[in-house]
Amino acid sequence: MERVYALARAKVNLVLDVTGKYADGYHSIETVMQSVDLSDELVFTATGYNGDCGGTGYRCDYGGANCRGGCDGWRDVGAGWPDGAGIEVVCDDPKVPSDSSNLVVRAAMRLKELALAGGSRADGRPGGVRIEIHKRIPVAAGLAGGSADAAATLIALNALWGLGLSRDELLRVGASVGADVPFCMIGGTCIARGRGDEVVPLAGMPEVIFILLTSDVGLSTREIYQTYDACELEGWTCGEYPTRGEENPNGLSRRGTGRPLSSGRVADMVTAVKDGELRAIGRFLYNALEPVATNKMPAIRQARQILAEAGALGVTMSGSGPAVFGIFDPRDLVLTDGEARQGQEGAGGKDTSTVSAGPNPGEAWGKGPGTGGLAAGGLVAA
Repeated sequence: MERVYALARAKVNLVLDVTGKYADGYHSIETVMQSVDLSDELVFTATGYNGDCGGTGYRCDYGGANCRGGCDGWRDVGAGWPDGAGIEVVCDDPKVPSDSSNLVVRAAMRLKELALAGGSRADGRPGGVRIEIHKRIPVAAGLAGGSADAAATLIALNALWGLGLSRDELLRVGASVGADVPFCMIGGTCIARGRGDEVVPLAGMPEVIFILLTSDVGLSTREIYQTYDACELEGWTCGEYPTRGEENPNGLSRRGTGRPLSSGRVADMVTAVKDGELRAIGRFLYNALEPVATNKMPAIRQARQILAEAGALGVTMSGSGPAVFGIFDPRDLVLTDGEARQGQEGAGGKDTSTVSAGPNPGEAWGKGPGTGGLAAGGLVAA
């Protein structure tokens, strides 16, 4: 096997509550996440890599016999490569980095480290790889585009390199890469708790259409959470929509202190999803970070208004923003992608539906990027 194609599905948060903070500064959350059919397309091509035998560098093709002789070329994989140990990442979006700040590179490196340490049970061995990302998920929008790409990378490279790692093993690697990566590997409708990496699958959503609006300018997750914490410490609630007032420099209304361990919102959403009640799902949409993000980017409020006036059953922000989505009954949909784009200057509008799985191997989605007819989370070898 020399090439693998994979899809990386975006996600939205139907509910997102912040429930606490760990000693290391990360937050504990309780959320219901849903994968949608807005996808990045990734191509993984096996390449040669450099080894280093006592200062003598050489290059060998993926799987070549020379890699097994003279020295342990497999364990020296990537020696002398400046960043990524034989992992090359290219993307058609200039905003996406190609170094180790990209979760795709981190995922590939973690998987390679595990395999070289004897973590795989199969005969396969990791080699060099070129990863092409055809970006469709907006960057820094709260849609887990980077985490989705990392999830697809773990599954695709496990197949490309013939490592034979189990799903649970891959999920553990994913959790070490990023909090949303395990969900993106599983897909569908899930509850996530803790840092977001404690994932419990649920029964699938009923048929529904999401329309997403987002800005060309992203928001920093770190800054959103830092501002949220500042509001809590100062006694300003971040759980209601912001109202501006002279006494509050952050533009948030004061309503007591502290945050609940669990609001019951997740339980309400789980019941609505289980019952297939679209109107209840719309009613229970919630994101505790939305007031903070709206204060930083007022266009979020405008996006909410556009979707509400178009007849959305409910509207909320996804993740730390700025992407805002509305849910629509397919029978009542009145807002088109073009209308959405005209309604918010500088915003991108996309319509998408739910999908029931992550990037599972064996579900072929075509011969390559842009072929259409993409199966949910598919992966195919070439």
